[in-house]
Amino acid sequence: MVIRKFVIAAAMAAVFVTAAPASAANSATGHGKVLLLIPLTLTKVDDLSFGTIVPSPVAGTVTINAKTGARTSAGGVTLVPSDPGQRGLFAWAATPGQPVDFDISYPATLDDGAGHSVQVAILFLQNSSTITNASGVAQTGVGGSILISANQAAGTYTNTFDVTANYN
Repeated sequence: MVIRKFVIAAAMAAVFVTAAPASAANSATGHGKVLLLIPLTLTKVDDLSFGTIVPSPVAGTVTINAKTGARTSAGGVTLVPSDPGQRGLFAWAATPGQPVDFDISYPATLDDGAGHSVQVAILFLQNSSTITNASGVAQTGVGGSILISANQAAGTYTNTFDVTANYN
């Protein structure tokens, strides 16, 4: 009986040994992927202008709407209708359907070169993030608000600002 149990056990061991895989290594297939986008371009179309303003003994503000370009004022300033100003306008091109983020950095003041300045309260973008349309070409506006001091000195006040666009 002992011999018979040994033969059966040896036969079972042979089945398990032959059923085991020849290699302990396993493999699976993966796929690599990349989306190549066309280079993003950003071009200035129009400069931001707050137009012509007449100050008074009372401080005031002038605002240009980033979407419509409409100019409004508050406080002691008079807007000259013959020079209504305009929003800044930037055109951009990107891969259609891709999200694009915009950022703006701007100076604290506009300066006349003679030691006088106008405070820039804020510059803002029409949209800070958008999905590129089917043509891949679109525009975004820049508006803002400036603070005119009481009895602000006459002159042309200027400075620069930067708009950047990046794929999101």
